[in-house]
Amino acid sequence: MANLCATCFAVVGEAARVKALGELMERVAREREDGCWIGHLVEAVGGDPSRFECLRGWWSDLVCLPDRLLFYQESDWKPLFEVWDFIADRLGGLKVFFSAEEPGMGLFLKRDNAELSLFPENFFLEFECPDGAFGDEYCCSLSEVCRCVAEATGREPQSMQDLLDIHYEWEEEGGYLMVHPFTTITP
Repeated sequence: MANLCATCFAVVGEAARVKALGELMERVAREREDGCWIGHLVEAVGGDPSRFECLRGWWSDLVCLPDRLLFYQESDWKPLFEVWDFIADRLGGLKVFFSAEEPGMGLFLKRDNAELSLFPENFFLEFECPDGAFGDEYCCSLSEVCRCVAEATGREPQSMQDLLDIHYEWEEEGGYLMVHPFTTITP
């Protein structure tokens, strides 16, 4: 079984082009069997799905706004942002931004727009204390990660090394503290 990659996408651009892509996605979803498969969109813009490796992805929760489309995608192993870049290039005037997580492979990727700040989080924190308390949080900075850990545990980490020290200590007692930084992907 493949590992699931969960990705939130935002496609931004000229209002008419954003609307055209949204209408195309809605039409393909309505008219095609297994309509939300990303390969159908590749075909709809004149592409060949077989040119993309492991094209196993389906979108959902499409929200059409005047200047952007927002949607969620589940895919196998990776976020398939290259495919969305291809679709955006074919339609012209669109840019693709995303935040993707595939924890089984330790894959945390994003592409953001500094002006729009669509995906400002740079870290995903998850922990289980030896006493069984647990939690997770998205954080924009390492200092925010440290603050979240301090609030949850009463400890006062100041650096990534402090966080690693807590993790190694807890690991011996059956807990963990994981800080996953998002890698930024440029267009």
